[in-house]
Amino acid sequence: MTHASSTLPVGRGIWYVGIAATAWGTGGAAAAVLYTDTGLGPVAVSWWRFLSGFLLLVAARRWAGPRTGPRTLATARSWRTILITGAGLAVYQTAYYVAIDLAGLAVATVVTLGAGPVLIALGGHLTGIERLTRGAAAAVTAALAGLVLLTGAGNAGGAGTAGASNTTRLAGIGFALLSAAGYAVVTLLTRRGGATLHRYDAALGGFAVGAVLLAPLAVTQNLTVPTGAGEIGLLLYLALVPTALAYALFFAGLAVVKATTASVVTLVEPVTATLVAVALLDEVLTPSTAAGSALLVGAVVAVVVAERKPARRAQPRPERMDVMQSHPNVRAVQEALDAAGARTGSGEPSRIVVLPEAAPTAAAAAAALGIEVGQIANSLIFDADGTPLLVLTSGAHRVDTAKVAADLGVGKLRRASAEFVREHTGQAIGGVAPLGHPRPVRTLVDTDLLAYAEVWAAGGIPHAVVPIAPDELVRVTGATVTTVA
Repeated sequence: MTHASSTLPVGRGIWYVGIAATAWGTGGAAAAVLYTDTGLGPVAVSWWRFLSGFLLLVAARRWAGPRTGPRTLATARSWRTILITGAGLAVYQTAYYVAIDLAGLAVATVVTLGAGPVLIALGGHLTGIERLTRGAAAAVTAALAGLVLLTGAGNAGGAGTAGASNTTRLAGIGFALLSAAGYAVVTLLTRRGGATLHRYDAALGGFAVGAVLLAPLAVTQNLTVPTGAGEIGLLLYLALVPTALAYALFFAGLAVVKATTASVVTLVEPVTATLVAVALLDEVLTPSTAAGSALLVGAVVAVVVAERKPARRAQPRPERMDVMQSHPNVRAVQEALDAAGARTGSGEPSRIVVLPEAAPTAAAAAAALGIEVGQIANSLIFDADGTPLLVLTSGAHRVDTAKVAADLGVGKLRRASAEFVREHTGQAIGGVAPLGHPRPVRTLVDTDLLAYAEVWAAGGIPHAVVPIAPDELVRVTGATVTTVA
């Protein structure tokens, strides 16, 4: 199992997500032509997309060759991620098509695409994957309003609902919500730990699982092999652009882009579909559609600007900063960082920042820095049968000491006493840095930290923190990357 690079710039990650959404927006027209010309049902087309996308990514993976990455002790979570991703892809693709059949295209689109960002924003907040800021909430609200205008939900009758009962429409809405839930699970799961996989592995594994799950349903929808040149060309386009390329870019972008931001950015998909319909299918661009498109684009621009804006950080008094910067532990850590050439997520040298107040916990540090708690690299010293072990874990969860002990082959892993910590690191609990110790300490880095472009670690005292790219953290500490929760 290979690992994705976490040093992808956030701006490029946003472009990746936007390109993926644009590609998805072109897929609807191509799929509609296939439905008409081949007699294939929506689930059958999705099955062909998954299977063809899988084969294309296998070829791309072999062509690109194996990618080396940090050492890993365990891959169980990676396999769980792939299995759940595949199931999520199959659920939200299939449930969406059922929702269209029961409730009509407009209602299915509004509920599925509208509920997605809401579920992602709330799910990310409740699970601690990312904070829900006021700006993000406002952008999601604006995006929902734009989506309603764009799809004309007020006139959401449509062929799929002609003569349908209220019960049928409610069932369609239920399937649309199920589709949105599947999309939210895939997005949040990829955001939380998907960056520990190479983007090809995440998409490739997801397609394989999805194809297996969709096969029984696809057989019932005239699962034939297209024979015409045009039909084969459309199927290849669907497999290559809106499937293999789009999902590989989407998963890569989620390694550095917040899930809520990505969910709003992907709403350029209906905008793209609208432009394609107007340009190629002679549909009319109504004032409502134009206003909805503008509102959606505005929401996307807002979240992109917010994503790229550096967090505002409180500054301590100058005289206090001077005293703390001269602390022996801070100097030792900074000298070790400089000697190792440690770099931040933007490629700049890692420099220690002194906070106005002590931040002995991940929550306190995240609040002071204005970042997600998962971006805090918690430094925990354990007593592994008398030998010190430093675990750099995401602040979003706790260490499973039994699992780590079993992975390392030690009898028992105990939280070290304050005296044990100071003896082996020269630093106090709450301020233990990854470097600057009297002697090298065996170190593990949590795979979840690789989901961020930049993380923050302690700088030798509880008032000091330092930004560093996760790959750099692994390199300068000589750590082993593993799942610890």
